[in-house]
Amino acid sequence: MLKYVYDLEVFPNFFSATFVNIDNDKEQLVFVIAPKRNDIDSFCKFLDQEMTLVGFNNLLYDGAVMHFITCAYQEDHKVKPKNLLPLVFDFSSNIINRNSFVYDENTRNHQKPVDVKYKQIDLMKLMAFDKLGVSLKQISINLMWHKVQDLPLPYDHYVKPEEYNIVLDYNLNDVLITLKLYNSLTSQLELRESLSEE
Repeated sequence: MLKYVYDLEVFPNFFSATFVNIDNDKEQLVFVIAPKRNDIDSFCKFLDQEMTLVGFNNLLYDGAVMHFITCAYQEDHKVKPKNLLPLVFDFSSNIINRNSFVYDENTRNHQKPVDVKYKQIDLMKLMAFDKLGVSLKQISINLMWHKVQDLPLPYDHYVKPEEYNIVLDYNLNDVLITLKLYNSLTSQLELRESLSEE
């Protein structure tokens, strides 16, 4: 079965999803939904296959945002980025700021979808990094990653077309850090997987 490490970036007018094949890190897939580029068709088609997606905090965040987008797409195949992106940004912001909003049934449904073909592995949950308060940035430092960085633009920034590559480089860097973490945990992950099959 295919396995990809992935990460998302969400801004008010820009969405990106980067996937790197775990068995062949040269296979890198990048999907963008923005005013100047709309990959929603290929993004939703990609997600409609059996595979394993590995992320960092993806069960509570990335997976929910992806499911939100695919549901919006299923409702309206001609959904335009200018209509979809504010909804995605609001949904994303609600998850991030969940202490200040009512955690509703809609959000829970997207965080635990039953109608997807892919399964997910959340390294943050698996290693209890959420309980320890360990961020991906801290992990990148511990892994002695060559490029430790903060989000290059404010989260509520309207991304200009000439800034797309800045966000995409940041997005890929996060995916590669997650891939390195995954590779460093492979033996533990294989043991857990074999125990869960018994």
